Amino acid sequence: MFDVAVVGAGFAGLTCARALARKGRSVVVLEKAPRLGGRLATLSVDGQTVDSGAPFFVANGHEFRRFVEELLASDVARIWEGRLGFVDEGGLRDLEDGVDRFICEGGMPEIGRYLAEGLDLRLATGVRALERGGGAWSLHTESGDSIVAGEVVLALPSPLAVSLLKTLAEPSGVADVLEPLASVTYDPIIAAIALYEPGVPLPDYEGIVVRNGGPLEWIGVDSAIRKNAKRPALVIHGFGWWSKEAMSQTEDVALSELLFRAGEILGRWVEEPRARHLQRWPFAGPANRLESFWLGTEGGPRLWACGDFGPVKDLEGAYRSGMGAAAAMTG
Repeated sequence: MFDVAVVGAGFAGLTCARALARKGRSVVVLEKAPRLGGRLATLSVDGQTVDSGAPFFVANGHEFRRFVEELLASDVARIWEGRLGFVDEGGLRDLEDGVDRFICEGGMPEIGRYLAEGLDLRLATGVRALERGGGAWSLHTESGDSIVAGEVVLALPSPLAVSLLKTLAEPSGVADVLEPLASVTYDPIIAAIALYEPGVPLPDYEGIVVRNGGPLEWIGVDSAIRKNAKRPALVIHGFGWWSKEAMSQTEDVALSELLFRAGEILGRWVEEPRARHLQRWPFAGPANRLESFWLGTEGGPRLWACGDFGPVKDLEGAYRSGMGAAAAMTG
């Protein structure tokens, strides 16, 4: 039996598991996907690695900044020193907001691999049902196995956590976690990844924030931050509102729209890639947020939830959620 089972090997779950293990708890991390990291993800397109999820991160709070300094010292991440742009109705210009942004040359999953070092991590291990009894939790996996733990942490997008909680015979016993999570809805993000032949007229920017009233949120020149990139590569993110409308579109239609809109900014060459891929993230980020970074039940065996649903968004919010849950469990 484990002290704690963490369901979900995204950033919040790995942060929580690592903190618990450092406090001497026996921890197992269960992840349905064959890879760790959640939206810290890469894809191989035409043989080239490209970040398909979060392209960078920022650090505002002191606690998260200390963790980022740890990543910098370990050569997992570096400050993004490339030129960044901003485009609105007035056109394209330099982005000069004074914000430090951080990237991983080896791909954003490097952060997940760093956090997971030394953990009992079980990939391709989905949890289909939860059961309470005998002062412990039984986690029944999709392969037919069961894992027993004294406490459980759900580090999943809220809709997935809610679905899992509803497998309990008496879900009312976890209402302190279930009810707040059920109130959180998510926006999707659709992204286009496009690779080109050498010689295309790439912009002078490594990334462009888009705020021109259209469907695009971000254009990243992913190949500019890779040491061994063989071909020019763009990653184009749509806004949540547009992605929600486009989730039912075919891959070709959604890709063509993203490439067309990016071509309006960079030139029509964008619409003719050598290879292209559409990435759909159905749970890219909460459309509404809770006031709490983490949640927990009062009675035992205790159940907890952490993730990106708290008052601070992106990686910093997930970090504070995972650390906060671990502190509550060990305090």
